[in-house]
Parts: sequence; C-alpha cells; structure tokens
Amino acid sequence: MKRLMLVCVMILTLALSSFLGAQADGPLPLRVFVEQVLAPMALANDYDWRIVQEFSNDELGALIDACEANGILLPEDGYVLRRYRNGESCSEESAISEVCEVFWGDNFWQWRIADRQWLRDVMAGIGYDDWEREEVPGPDDLPEDEARSILFAALHAEFGDDIPFEDPARFSAYFVFEPWEEYDEDSWAWEMECWGNGHRYIARMDRAGQNAYAFEYIERPYARAATPPEAYSLTREEAIRLAAEAIRSETGIDAPLEDPEVYSANAQPLTAASDGLLYWEVMFSSRSKDWGYCRATVEDGSRVVRIKTADVGPITPDNALRRWQNEHGFWGSWTLEIWVQLTEEIAGLPAETPEGRTLAGTKYILPTDDLLPLLRADEIAFRAAGLTRADIYCLVLIDADPHPVWKFCLETVNGTYVQGYTTVEIDAVTGEMLDLATWEYDVDPDYCVYSLHSSWAELMQEE
Repeated sequence: MKRLMLVCVMILTLALSSFLGAQADGPLPLRVFVEQVLAPMALANDYDWRIVQEFSNDELGALIDACEANGILLPEDGYVLRRYRNGESCSEESAISEVCEVFWGDNFWQWRIADRQWLRDVMAGIGYDDWEREEVPGPDDLPEDEARSILFAALHAEFGDDIPFEDPARFSAYFVFEPWEEYDEDSWAWEMECWGNGHRYIARMDRAGQNAYAFEYIERPYARAATPPEAYSLTREEAIRLAAEAIRSETGIDAPLEDPEVYSANAQPLTAASDGLLYWEVMFSSRSKDWGYCRATVEDGSRVVRIKTADVGPITPDNALRRWQNEHGFWGSWTLEIWVQLTEEIAGLPAETPEGRTLAGTKYILPTDDLLPLLRADEIAFRAAGLTRADIYCLVLIDADPHPVWKFCLETVNGTYVQGYTTVEIDAVTGEMLDLATWEYDVDPDYCVYSLHSSWAELMQEE
C-alpha cells in the first residue's frame, strides 16, 4: 500500500525541490517537463491497487509551483487555478492537458498530430489508456504544414479569401489524418473542419495532397421551423405568473415560486409538432431543500395550464433525495456527514414509492475507530471489482445487522462515455466482501447504488 496523503505531499515536495534545483540551465522544454515532472506527480499518488485520478488540493499547489518555476503561467480563469483557489481537487487529465494548452492552444484537435499522439502516449503511461488513438503521418507522407496549407487554400478557393479560416480567434478547427483510402480508393486521407460565424466548413484531400475539395456542411433543419417571438400573445413573465398561480391553486400551498431568492423560474416558448399549437413550458427550480421542482405548460391562446410536476409539500423519503440536491449538489458526491443528516431528517416519516421506502429503511452512519478504515475498504472494493481505474460514484456507510456495511459504487468510463457501475458491499468489521453487482447506466434504479442489495431486493419481491 502506498503512502497516505501527508506522505504523498512530502514526496511531491521533495520531488519539486529536486526539480527546482535543476533549473539553473533554464526552463525545461514542455515535453520534458510533462514527462519528468507532471507524469511522476500523477504516478506518485496512486495506490498499489488502483489509479488515483485526481490531484488533491495540496498536490495541485505543488503542480502550480512547478509550473511557475519552469516559467509556465497557467490561465487565471482556467480550470486548474480555479479549482485550487476553491480548495478543490482537480482531474489529472485536465491539469496536464491545461499545461500543454498554454503552449499549443486550447483546441486539442488543432494541435500538431504528433503532439496529440505524444500526449496520448504520456497519459497511457500513467494509466489513462482509453484516449482514442489516431493515425500519425509517416516519413513518406505529406508534411503536416503543407497538408494544412493545401486544405486552407481549398477552403479559400471555394468560399473566398475574406473568410479568416486560419484565425483561431474566429474559427475553431479540427485537423486529422485518416488514410481510409487503404480500404477505399475513393476515400480521403486529410480532413480539416472549421466552425465559425454559425457555419461549418470542411476540406478534404487524398494522401498525396491531390484532389482537394471543400464544402459547407449544413445541418438538417427541424421538421417545424421556429415560431417568431411576435407570434405569441403571452410574455415570459405572464406565462410564469399563470403557471405559479395554477400550481398554488392546485396544491393549496402558498409556494414562493416567483421569489428569486427561493426559485429560479424559466419559461420557454414552444410549438407543438402535432398541431402547431403555441405554448410555454414553465419550470421552477428550487434553491432550497424546503421546496421542490415544479413544471407546467401554458397554452398561449387559451391560457390553459397543465401541471406536470408540483413538488411543493413537506420533505418525505419520496422526495428527500431530490430536495437535498438543491442545497448539496448531486447525491453521488455527498460526504458521509450529509447522508447521516438526511437519515435524521426523514426518520419515522412515511414513504410510498419504492425509492422512498428504500431510503427510509436505510440508516447512514459515520465511521468509528472500531470499524474497518476507509482506505482498507477502498482496497477491498477495487480488488473485488477487478478494477484499477474507476471513479467512486457514491460511497456510504450503512448501519446493518450484524455489522455496519461500507457500500461503494464504482463508475467505469471509456473516454467521455460511462460504461457501467459496479457496487461492492463490505462488512465494516470483518472486511468480508458481502455483495458484488453490476448495473447499467441510466437503466437500473438509483437506490441500487446507495442502499443494501438485500434491502431493496426484498422490497422488489414484496412489490
């Protein structure tokens, strides 16, 4: 098992001191700096059983110091400095990528192909092997700079010289080398896409730089064109007022739906695809756990209000999870203390839905000295799941008989796509693995994640 956080910071401090001592000859080139300083920092905080995917706030401070010592000034409004100032951790992938962006720009796909592939190799070396790889031009291929020039020339030939395709402040570009002609002789090998001024332009050519052509990609329009604002008789404010009055009348509860201190109200004018009816969709998002989400539609002509959701009653186990997110954010990121407070608030309250009954039957507790330490439970969970890289999507400690249970939900991600969830339940006294299960993203109910498998399985049998 590798060191705890204090030891980690000490190691990083020593590494940083050694790095600073080596700066007498001037700053390191970017690639050397990333390979010799940042990548070792990312490896240093890993455990024996899994990859830690974030720099802690202290580790982030060491990274920032290393960058400054090497003459690299991270953007003041960037992700790294913002997270550090807020006392938060930061994704290792995001931090290392942002350092590279200082040199190569914030559009990854406009970097040189070899630089993109180099960063992929670096990230694979520290455990991030799911970055999509791409073909790199070989020594017999067209030089990249020449390929870019030909494609830009094709764009100008088609659309004129007055469009500044080369200006990164005006156009966002995507440049790739994909020699599909190995499989299809009529295909292209080089492609550039440029977005700007509400347009999307594309240029392509073969591997040898011949047969270049350019065109504008036009999105397929929606089946029904947007209705102009002047066609609606109601204003946004009137739609919100009508919806709020209808919700209060229907529920008999004087909910402060128009109070900006409590609710964020929004109204969107829409057109029904079936019959062209003009209507408003009105949504009230609460900022407090004392009030819930409400939604209604208001017909523009008849002013008929149809209430879709009206969660304005007291907190119950049925709505507690949604309500508490208004103040504490997504429940998967809650601390153990927040789960305990939730338990105390809904204790003894009746529940009607499966979600509410499951939550009401689950008592969350805080760890004590006589229980299995969290770090040891973490190791058991990852080893049992057979994972070395995953996000802890949710973590709770549940009071149970005969012993409390640590419950982990591990989220596996491929690039930007969630692959699935694995839950592991561990006896918090003996360390025995009690349950191991996998769940489908956006398919299985949430209570599979934050309650004991045995609890909700019994409930489902009763249903």
